[in-house]
Amino acid sequence: MKKNFPPFPSRCLPVLASLIAATLCHAQPMVVAPDKTNGVYQVGDTVHWTVAWEGGTNPPAARYLLKSGGLTKVGQGDLTFSNDMATVDSQFDKPNTMLLEVDWLTNHVWGGAVAAPDKIFPAAPPPDDFDTFWEAKLEELEKIPANAQLEKVDSGKAGVAYWKITMDNIGGTHIQGQIARPEAGEKFPALLILQYAGAYKLQKSWVTDRAKDGWLALDIEAHDIPIDNPDSYYKKIYATGGELNNYWNIGNDDRDKSYYLRMYLSCVQAMKYLKSRPDWNGKTLVVMVRARAGSRR
Repeated sequence: MKKNFPPFPSRCLPVLASLIAATLCHAQPMVVAPDKTNGVYQVGDTVHWTVAWEGGTNPPAARYLLKSGGLTKVGQGDLTFSNDMATVDSQFDKPNTMLLEVDWLTNHVWGGAVAAPDKIFPAAPPPDDFDTFWEAKLEELEKIPANAQLEKVDSGKAGVAYWKITMDNIGGTHIQGQIARPEAGEKFPALLILQYAGAYKLQKSWVTDRAKDGWLALDIEAHDIPIDNPDSYYKKIYATGGELNNYWNIGNDDRDKSYYLRMYLSCVQAMKYLKSRPDWNGKTLVVMVRARAGSRR
């Protein structure tokens, strides 16, 4: 278990930018990309974005929204397509990230870029004992075997094997999710899909589509809840009086009881499990965070 954690900006942001630019656009008829394939720029650089329509028909009416730092709106407007291609420009005036969202009908797609990631620093210093606290939690998790329980279910897709999965987590909680892989073959690149923290069922296609492309794909709920109950169940637990109503406030005054602690450690446990599987190729492990449809975060 790695204990010395690298600074977030220098290691993670270039990867984040390239994953946003490439992964979130997968299998979409609208494709967003910056002009640099790795999405990494310098201060003063202009990002020349391309938005390509690959839907096989005339491009639909579409709008774009640019966000600096993930929150601040710095540009928006209608896209004008020529030969199924539209362009948008944005410029970095400081070390920062830039997100381009394109909306059409009820669909959304994103692309990302970053400037001088090694010069992006936290807004405030962490508590003096943060590393000690987090290392202790990782050590606590290390003592809890995943104890994965797999229930094989028909994948509904030829050549793909699919299971529902439950794993153990801290405090007697569990991680619930789904996993799929190609039926043929022995070793595969792995994909860990982390869901946004709402209350909803998991769609089987989120892993079976990836497995069809050759991935060992694991998708986990943010909460310790069943993955395929009726929609009424998720509405009930999320509504006023439900167990997940205002979950983000649970344990806000105590880091040992914070609701998000279990959630964060479930991500670590899921990754450890993927790495332990004999059908992982031992080389490629991608983590993808799935954003809520229509989210502007």
